[in-house]
Amino acid sequence: MLKKGEIYIIDFQDARWGPPSYDLVSLLKDSIELEAEEVDELVDYYRQQALEADIRTLENWQGTPEEFKKTLDEALFQEQFQLMCIQRLLKALGTYGYQITQREHFIYEQYISGSLHRALLSLEEVKRYPAIEAVVRSELRERLSR
Repeated sequence: MLKKGEIYIIDFQDARWGPPSYDLVSLLKDSIELEAEEVDELVDYYRQQALEADIRTLENWQGTPEEFKKTLDEALFQEQFQLMCIQRLLKALGTYGYQITQREHFIYEQYISGSLHRALLSLEEVKRYPAIEAVVRSELRERLSR
């Protein structure tokens, strides 16, 4: 993470180059419930700070400064944030399923409904994957009716 021009490493589990939204999604959407307004404010704050700090040097950016600024364009960044939410939450749901069914670690059961809900919100926002959205909505509805 970057704070006032200084680099801080807070988690190295998935340490690899990726989209700027990856860590942000991890902090704001994985297994926690924040209000939509809180998330929007924090996403915009991150985007503004990234623009001011010119993080392309930290991202090993190969393109031009103009191309980098385009990646932090508000609409494009918001779309990338939602896509990353979908990817990370579906990956997490797969992990929870594995932990429950194969390793009998039932503690992960408590995270499924919240992750489905957050994934559904992002799927509704993006409007690109109606089949996945229908499956997630159906599974969430089934879980909530139990």
